[in-house]
Amino acid sequence: MSAEWRAQRERGNPLLLRVMGRIGLLLGRRRARLLLYPICAYYLLFWPRALRRSRSYLGRVLGRQPNLRDVFRHYHTFASTVLDRVYFVTGRMTDLHVETHGAGLLDRLLAGGRGCLLLSAHLGSFEALRATGVQHRAPPINMLMRTDDTQRIARILQDWAPELAHRIIRLGSPHSLLRAKECLERGQVVGILADRLYDDDRRFALLPFLGEPARFPLAPFRLATMLRVPVVLGFGLYRGGSRYDIVLEVLAPDGISRKGGESELVSWAERFVCRLEHYCREAPYNWFNFYDYWKA
Repeated sequence: MSAEWRAQRERGNPLLLRVMGRIGLLLGRRRARLLLYPICAYYLLFWPRALRRSRSYLGRVLGRQPNLRDVFRHYHTFASTVLDRVYFVTGRMTDLHVETHGAGLLDRLLAGGRGCLLLSAHLGSFEALRATGVQHRAPPINMLMRTDDTQRIARILQDWAPELAHRIIRLGSPHSLLRAKECLERGQVVGILADRLYDDDRRFALLPFLGEPARFPLAPFRLATMLRVPVVLGFGLYRGGSRYDIVLEVLAPDGISRKGGESELVSWAERFVCRLEHYCREAPYNWFNFYDYWKA
């Protein structure tokens, strides 16, 4: 992942999370949403790199030259999901309308008492996925995250919902794989975002994505071979206003085998990217990788 994105993320996301969290809980969702417009206008005017990256992505997914209205909508979709994260995390979902697609498939998969690996991406809201599961009394979702992400997000979650902070598993820790296995043995879900390549990811696949090759990590699929559980694909797509669609698909009902080696991992990564592209086209403004994704 590019140093440029690291710097932008350090400066923007944690601060935006805290500010929107306080505003959202103090004013309520309807009033807080009014503030999204000046916030998005600020980013549109004073974040030129993100403007270029948004246009680069939108041009690919929309199939035309995006205008400023498209970029503003992209920003507004992102800001809306950040604000709604507050309500998902704290369980205050009365003003949100969430429809789930594929929940029956997941229920049948988990009926045997073993958990599953949930692959997602920086597309829509992962908190919508987790909160919907809690609301329907589904098995808990534990999130595998990078250490630098974990520390910032855990501190924020500690303020909003202390019980969720311990659901974060730090990737890179000597005990992370063991803890993930323990969660799965209890019939729970372990989630990981599989769309970003980090500096220490030595193995990746160069795969076609929205008309141009991009690098995707193989680590999530290698993790699946070690955990030996079914693999599910899931996204929480924001549809505007107060509406979200939770989409769940079974990617590998019997898990991913080690027998095929690297080529087997690439094959599963291709399937993931194919479905990711499908949902990007279906909900184009839900993509939240504001860096040069194809050249990073």
